[in-house]
Amino acid sequence: MGIDPCDQRIQELKTENARRRQLIQALQDRVEELESAAARQAAPFRRKEKDRKPQEPYATLGRKPGHPAAPRGAKNRRTSTIPSRLD
Repeated sequence: MGIDPCDQRIQELKTENARRRQLIQALQDRVEELESAAARQAAPFRRKEKDRKPQEPYATLGRKPGHPAAPRGAKNRRTSTIPSRLD
């Protein structure tokens, strides 16, 4: 007695199904890998942790000590007024 042709066909289809599931899983893993690589593209433009300056909680305003003063220019002051009617 040999193997029934229907049983043989079922076994072939099960083998093909298993092979395709492995292929699908491999492709899904590749898609996840590419998506995560695309999300990390901006990372090279960030400063590395060792190169960052420490954040000061309250920065002092004005020039740093030792820098010469830079006075502001004179304000434009009105020298006269012109009367006008507000009808």
